[in-house]
Amino acid sequence: MSDDVADIIPRPPSSPIGSTMLIVNTLAMILAVSVVWAELFGEYLPTLAPGQSMHPEMAKHGSREIALKHVRDHYAVDFGGDSDVLASVERDLQVSSKIGDLTGGPSGGGGGGVEAPGD
Repeated sequence: MSDDVADIIPRPPSSPIGSTMLIVNTLAMILAVSVVWAELFGEYLPTLAPGQSMHPEMAKHGSREIALKHVRDHYAVDFGGDSDVLASVERDLQVSSKIGDLTGGPSGGGGGGVEAPGD
């Protein structure tokens, strides 16, 4: 039976360049995950320490209230506002979103002194 067994072929170790790249890649992946983790839980999803009060600007944006009320428009939560944001912006800027409407608003705001062809 010992005649049927193949000889073990010695194999040289892996390339040092490949091993170095594998180690550097692993360390870079760990660093990238830790940076994203710190940004996510430090800036975007911070947890309050016991006895710490919420920042005044975030008082209306509690994550529980947002989830329960299905809040999508955070601007309206902060500043109140119209249900039609586009109409509100058009009114504030005195512009119109209708295609071909160059009048804009009460100021006439269309043209900058250039006349249309044929006028």
